[in-house]
Amino acid sequence: MNNFLKLIKKDLLVLIFVQWKKFIPLILIGIVTVMALTSQLKDTSKLTLSPSFIDYILYLYKGIEPFQVLSGNDIFKIPFIWLFFHLYVFYLIADYPVQDIKYLGKEIFIRMKKRWIWWFDKTVVLIL
Repeated sequence: MNNFLKLIKKDLLVLIFVQWKKFIPLILIGIVTVMALTSQLKDTSKLTLSPSFIDYILYLYKGIEPFQVLSGNDIFKIPFIWLFFHLYVFYLIADYPVQDIKYLGKEIFIRMKKRWIWWFDKTVVLIL
């Protein structure tokens, strides 16, 4: 258990101090989301309340309406912010264990003696 906690501590420190640059696009997506929702609310100007944090999160995850067959003049709109956000989060989740295996994984596997502990550590760190 002590090795597991050390592994979590190491992973959190690596994420915060070494790989912090990878989180800049997520911050930019957050800023774009705030700007887009704010501009949409200014256009309607019917709302008297200011949007909350949950409103911004829901705006980011809203997606699009279910697809229906398009007629001649209809344009299929791809929600770029939503798509980029999900693809980038997928990249971060997939890249982190690969980078760890590439640099320190062999030594950690030898010390831990069980691979599931390493995978469980990656899962816990990514959830945090």
